[in-house]
Amino acid sequence: MTRENFGELEDLIDLARSLGASRFCLYWLVPSGRGSDSYSRIQLGREEVTEALSLLYRKAQETDPGTMEFLTVESPQDCVHPIQSMERDGSPDLADARNLLKSLKGECSAGDRAANVDPLGNVSPCQFSHSLDFFIGNIRKRPFSALWTDSAHPVLARFREKPVHIGRKCGKCGYFEICGGGCRVRAYAKAGNFFSEDPFCFVDPDNSSL
Repeated sequence: MTRENFGELEDLIDLARSLGASRFCLYWLVPSGRGSDSYSRIQLGREEVTEALSLLYRKAQETDPGTMEFLTVESPQDCVHPIQSMERDGSPDLADARNLLKSLKGECSAGDRAANVDPLGNVSPCQFSHSLDFFIGNIRKRPFSALWTDSAHPVLARFREKPVHIGRKCGKCGYFEICGGGCRVRAYAKAGNFFSEDPFCFVDPDNSSL
């Protein structure tokens, strides 16, 4: 989702429900591939992201969970919004939601529970990590099982140990344990530092607690 199609979100959700879709998945823009060139021009800001997440929360409340689920991709910090909304609404499910998020350790799965293999056999932590700085290896030269279990590989080590090293505002945020610091591709693209904060995070760390 970008500034160019932000206004279509509710209509798209309603269309998906009318067609009987079982899942509505919202992908946020990541500065990768062609998305890098237009990222700063069409990426959403704080108010738009909050509005989109509020709409998803409202639509989820109006929808039978057995018929459709709602999720977002490439922004683990999105989980904070429903928690805050449930707190505001006095939801009886709030405690269960908190415990579920803590147990899932909602950080990004890239390089840990997910990987990307391109048509040439190149392996990277996720479908957005195309930079050579995220290159893990090639399955035509080395089996995927050997690449994936190589704990000494610097790229895999960074992705799997990231919660220990991510600092700045993430380090003092009470929601860090359920979001894990957001997207590493965005952080690296913005600051050139793998362990920097995700610039797409709009959570106020001074007013955050579980």
